[in-house]
Amino acid sequence: MGQAVASTLCRTLVLETRVMEELEVSWERAVTVWWSIAWRSAVLGFLTALAIGFVIGFLRSALHLDPPFMHRLSLLAGIAAGVTVGIWVVKQVLAKRFKDFRIVLLPLD
Repeated sequence: MGQAVASTLCRTLVLETRVMEELEVSWERAVTVWWSIAWRSAVLGFLTALAIGFVIGFLRSALHLDPPFMHRLSLLAGIAAGVTVGIWVVKQVLAKRFKDFRIVLLPLD
């Protein structure tokens, strides 16, 4: 049996035998998760916007493209980057271990 398959099987068996306590969704926990998403989104969004702005500005000056076209290109690039960064941030927060809890996705019975 491959090591990856054995590892997955072991994790599955452990989860099936362990009883997990469901925690209350308190305001403190909700704010903790929100803040974790918010600051990552802000920092990554800013850095991504900076990089996209630099590339689009360079293209505009190097290729002498007209402003209306560049405006549309900037808008589309910003939307695509925002969605991508947002999904990546949520994925990272879902995998994060917080001080006294972690978020677990479980199948519905």
